[in-house]
Amino acid sequence: MNIQGLQKLTLLDFPDRLACTIFTGFCNFRCPYCHNSSLLVAEGDPLNWAEVKSFLQSRVGKLAGVCLTGGGAHFTGLFG
Repeated sequence: MNIQGLQKLTLLDFPDRLACTIFTGFCNFRCPYCHNSSLLVAEGDPLNWAEVKSFLQSRVGKLAGVCLTGGGAHFTGLFG
């Protein structure tokens, strides 16, 4: 999985709840209004999935959700 960023706390993406945001790289769309256009080509080294997973496990019971954004998250293999 190509994780290009992790925002460990967001108060905006999951209204009235604490969450984090995972930014995936690459995307087959080129939306002119995209807020994550720097992730379209994902030139940087991806974050280590084991470290991201460890962070998420350490926040069980503290975060109410995880927001996926950036690239086509469903194209990354995250969901099987």
